Parts: sequence; C-alpha cells; structure tokens
Amino acid sequence: MATTQGNNRLAVLIDADNAQPSVIEGLLAEVAKLGVASVKRIYGDWTSTGTSQWKQSLLRYSITPVQQFAYTKGKNAMDLMHTHRFGGFCLVSSDSDFTALARRLREEGLVVYGFGEKKTPDAFVAACDKFIYTEVLRPASVGATGLAPARFGRLMLALMAVPLGFMVISPAFSGHASLEDPAGVLIPA
Repeated sequence: MATTQGNNRLAVLIDADNAQPSVIEGLLAEVAKLGVASVKRIYGDWTSTGTSQWKQSLLRYSITPVQQFAYTKGKNAMDLMHTHRFGGFCLVSSDSDFTALARRLREEGLVVYGFGEKKTPDAFVAACDKFIYTEVLRPASVGATGLAPARFGRLMLALMAVPLGFMVISPAFSGHASLEDPAGVLIPA
C-alpha cells in the first residue's frame, strides 16, 4: 500500500475526559491549517456516562474511540509513532495525561501541537512545539433568538427603553433598531 510522503500528515489524539466536544469543529479546522488529520482517535472510559457527550461528535467527524479505563494513567500512541507515516501529532488535553507522550514524540523528531484549556499544566504546554488554547476555538454561542448574547443584550436594552408599540424590528435585524412614532415616521435609534 502506498503512503503519502511528507510532513503534513497528522495524528489527532484527544483525551475525552479533559476536552470538550464543543471545541471539536474549531479544533479540526485549526488542525487542517497545520496539515491533514490522517488519524483521529479519542481516548476515554466509554463505559462511563461522562463520555456520552462525545457520541455525536465521534460519528460526525469520524473519530475512532479507544477504551481507556479510569484506573489507567497516561495515553499510548507508540503504534502510530512507529509507523513513521506522520510528520506530527496533535494532542488534545487539559491535564498532564499526554505529557510523557509529547516528550517521547519530540525525541523522535516529530512535531507536537498541543491543544487545551488555559488551566492546562505548564509541563504539558512546555512539552509541545506549539500550544493552542481551546477557548479561542469555541463557537460564539447563539441563543433561541438567533443573536449572539451581546447583540441580544442591546436589543433587550432598546426594548426596555421604548414604550410598547413603537419599536419596529425588521426580520433582517442588523443590531440597530429604529423607533416609529404613531404617525408612522421612522426615528433612528
């Protein structure tokens, strides 16, 4: 079987216990900027209810779950390292589970990209060639209004300041409301 040569092939390894599914779309988009995610694995105790939040993401993004019982410490991806098919690894965790692996991969001359929350231990951050905080990868939340929270807040403040019946909001609300007097004349807000 022929393999693609080059350093753009990446293995993405996720710690299900210390990463959030809410960042997966942004995370994989960031990984795509670094190379091709040839392998995507997620390690967790799949007998636990704590990992059930990952089910839809596993299917949607074709991520392979790997059973890792809670009493087992550390993660092992030596099988991937020894294939010599990858130019780098993307390790996703906010604790120290991947620290030893990151050091070992770098000793082999592989590039290690770390991803985790700002609470990630310094040892793991330092063991990576580059570390990206996942808070910047989260999508802006959008509520039932379809507006991001800041825009919804401005709308609510405008509504509270105007007597009922005088506010006109177009279906394509742009974040700027206009007031209408009873005679039908528009007054900019």
